[in-house]
Amino acid sequence: MPKKTININDDLDIRINEYIQKYNMTYTSFVNIACEKYLSSKEQSSKINKMVTELFMKELEKFGQDIGEKIK
Repeated sequence: MPKKTININDDLDIRINEYIQKYNMTYTSFVNIACEKYLSSKEQSSKINKMVTELFMKELEKFGQDIGEKIK
């Protein structure tokens, strides 16, 4: 498994250590879970934004067609 080195501020390190002790986790498991949750939320956010944009564009197209029919 690849090893990585990260730099974080002291306050965040204290908070992470408190959390992992409270939930009996390792630092590695905490970082893995945090990264997975962060990436999943970004992926879901991107999918939702794409879906909303597509729906909005379809409604705009319908609106444009309705206006065109009313002008005729």
